[in-house]
Amino acid sequence: MVHSRHLFHRRLFKSDEDCPLYLQKVSEQILRKCHGLPLAIIAISGLLANKEKTEHLWNQVKDSIGRALERNPNVKGMMKILSLSYFDLPLYLKTCLLYLSVYLEDSTIKKKGLIRRWIAEGFIHSEGRYTAYELGERCFNELLNRGLIQPGVTNDYGIVKSCRVHDTILDFIISKSIEENFVTVLGVPILTIGNQSKVVRRLCLQGVKKRNSTVLTADLVFSHVRSLTMVRGLLEIPSLEEFRHLRVLNLKDSSELKDHHLENIVRFFQLRCLNLKRTGISKLPEQIGCLGCL
Repeated sequence: MVHSRHLFHRRLFKSDEDCPLYLQKVSEQILRKCHGLPLAIIAISGLLANKEKTEHLWNQVKDSIGRALERNPNVKGMMKILSLSYFDLPLYLKTCLLYLSVYLEDSTIKKKGLIRRWIAEGFIHSEGRYTAYELGERCFNELLNRGLIQPGVTNDYGIVKSCRVHDTILDFIISKSIEENFVTVLGVPILTIGNQSKVVRRLCLQGVKKRNSTVLTADLVFSHVRSLTMVRGLLEIPSLEEFRHLRVLNLKDSSELKDHHLENIVRFFQLRCLNLKRTGISKLPEQIGCLGCL
């Protein structure tokens, strides 16, 4: 319990001694509900860090943890704690968080690339004297402060340049993305389409082999896809002709891709972000210069 208390207070105060007397009792009660799970403590402390330090508000959070577990006795407490953190997010941060579902487990996610994709998707816009990228950095840092993403590489000035997502949090994000039809993930056996909408908004293809390429024709409508991500070495490359409204096309590490796969890229008149790192593409079509948004 001592280590749990130290982790909790370190994220909210400078030290254990700095916790106000009027919050000490409710702090102990919250920690008991976290059952000593570091990830739960980080998530709850991240939630509390964005609230006023009043006994009333902290008691509300404590009671919410209890009610969540009572209503869902068969669901792991960790997932319910993450649900509380998720529903406490403003809408723009929920959207930015859900987008992480297109990344593989244990991925190192570069901040610059992630923010550019958020902007290309239209999640973030410039406001007043702040550029879209500057506001994207704010979103990134807020997710860090809330403990929903973990810092990766930092530069000499202590600025975080990349992040990772804890496996449990990524599982939660993926399940929430599927539930809200935010992202459709194909090629992973444990992620079935089920009752998900047939109209796909964002598509992530993971390891689609020739023998199971039927997932690409599973009565899904691709004409509204805004973001397409291909990962884990596809052996069966889908035709891109149907993806008319693409804004983000991420083909990074798809070495099977060849020049002819991008013959019709000029049709993607809304394309804002294109990643071809470590692909088999050696030359871009001359018409790519006609894509005014890229």
